[in-house]
Amino acid sequence: MWDHIFQVVKFDETEIVCQVSHASTKRDITARYVIDASGHRRAVMKSLGVVGDFNRLGVGVEYEFKNWGDKKTAQLFVGNDFAPSEYGWIFPTNKETVRVGVGIIRPDTEAAPKQLLEEFLKSDMPKRLNLKIGDLQERHFGVIPSDGPSAVFVHGKCIAVGDAVGQALPLVGEGIRFCIDSGRHAGEAIAHALKDSRNEDAYLQVYVDWWNKKHRRSFTVAQKTNFRVSAYDDAKWDEKVGMLTLFNGDLMAAFLRGEFSYKSIFILLSRNPMLATYHLFKRVIRRIQAKMTR
Repeated sequence: MWDHIFQVVKFDETEIVCQVSHASTKRDITARYVIDASGHRRAVMKSLGVVGDFNRLGVGVEYEFKNWGDKKTAQLFVGNDFAPSEYGWIFPTNKETVRVGVGIIRPDTEAAPKQLLEEFLKSDMPKRLNLKIGDLQERHFGVIPSDGPSAVFVHGKCIAVGDAVGQALPLVGEGIRFCIDSGRHAGEAIAHALKDSRNEDAYLQVYVDWWNKKHRRSFTVAQKTNFRVSAYDDAKWDEKVGMLTLFNGDLMAAFLRGEFSYKSIFILLSRNPMLATYHLFKRVIRRIQAKMTR
């Protein structure tokens, strides 16, 4: 394995030299372009000194068990007892297992997700949620950035994708489909730049423009939601969870995927006109308060 120590030892307009170390062995790798897909560690960009650590990280622990219970229903649970600052999940798989996990946000809480998960499994909540588990099959652990997407994706000949630049949806910590899509577009941009070096900056900008047009707005909305949700206490969750009765399955799935459209908002408000009135009233009050403080 060559993933222990990584650093960029040369970076200029003609080439990049990366040094990868394992034990007492070092290897230099030369390239015209480097894609930083090193996850939340963002090893390439940090080695270049153009970024630091993420300020907020989602940390999750998940156990996978043989499944004896409901094999068709996915469940999320929230609240200070087992999921302060984020949420827990119960996801059946297509291989007769079920994945049960808890995620939290650092530094929004100091709670340990592993301890929270084990306390959940020992409580009466699994029974109340019809969770019947068999033998433990696997343990999973993950870290995902929760700062929202970075402002800059391209640093000279270093192009960053995925978690390295926060391309993980902050709403539920989902990243893989965005990372794959971004990797493909970044790869296409570099392929064109290699064939036509005179216009390489324009090709790399195509990748950036694609992301901003397709995802930047929805990620901004999701990030604002992430900050708010992370601060919810149990009383606030009771209030917000009640609103979920306004969603059908398709609308809820679209919301969790970060697909915020005028159509989905219209459907939601048409099912509960009082909700629209409430939010309109809040906006009027905020404007009045803003004028009074000027």
